[in-house]
Parts: sequence; structure tokens; C-alpha cells
Amino acid sequence: MRRQRAQAGFTLAELLAGIAIAAILILPLADMLRSGTEGARAVRATLDVNTDARLALSRIAQRAAAVTLPNPLQLGQAIAPESLFGKISYLLKPMVTNAGNVVCLVERDITSGIAVDSILAANATAFQLTVPEVVAGYPMLRIDLTLQGPDGSTVTRSRIVRLGAPA
Repeated sequence: MRRQRAQAGFTLAELLAGIAIAAILILPLADMLRSGTEGARAVRATLDVNTDARLALSRIAQRAAAVTLPNPLQLGQAIAPESLFGKISYLLKPMVTNAGNVVCLVERDITSGIAVDSILAANATAFQLTVPEVVAGYPMLRIDLTLQGPDGSTVTRSRIVRLGAPA
């Protein structure tokens, strides 16, 4: 009489069938994970661009709020926004970075006699300072900034600051 041995493992056919079933179940999950990761990366890039724009506007607004005007302006009196900051100016400047050629919003300070450039934001596509109105003799400065994200999306932010008003 022959004794049958107890089965010690899976057969090759069972193992291949198990791998095929697992692959069928995991492939859609991998695609979902990939699309979720790409979506999270795009949201993060947009948040970074928004943060860059907000910080640049805050820096310019802080300088603008510190502007002192000798006399309040009269209604209708013209004022050049570029002349408000004295020896500080803001400009869009092409620069070469690790990411390639980009246009940066630069704060140029020449108070020491030497031009010192500070990058406020990269990938800037538009920047504008305007004085939309004068309220009680004090001009309102509107700051508009448009930045482009790495995915091609654009973010436009604006801020209005009252100049020369007593605190």
C-alpha cells in the first residue's frame, strides 16, 4: 500500500492564476494613484504660485504704506506710480535660472548708490502700478501682478494700498 504525501505548496497553475487575478485588481488602482499624484502636484504648483504672488504683493504694499507724501494731493492731481518709492523701483527682468529663461519681478534699490536687485517672484507675465483714485487727498495705489505656473496656468492677484495717510 502506497501512502500519499500531504500537499506542501501551490502548483504552478495555481500560482499563475493568483498572479493574474492580482494584476487585474491592482492595475486600475495604480492608474488611480498616478492620476491622484499628478493632480496633487498640479494643486501644489498652483498654491506655490499663489504664495509667490501674495508675498510679492505684500512686500510692495509694505513699501507703499511707508511712503510719506509732503502734502495731501488734490482731487484730480496726477501722480506717477513709479515715482512714489524714491530710489526703489519695480520691473520685470528676464533672467537665466536653473529652470531656464524666466521673467522675474525684481525690486531694484539704489539708495546706497549701487543697484541691488531682489527677486520678488519668478515667471511674472504682467506687473502694473496704478493710482485709481485719490480719497481725502491721499492716493490709492493698485498693484496688479500676474504669474505663470509651471503647468501653464496663470494667477492674477491685486492689492490696493492707501499712500501717505496718517496711521
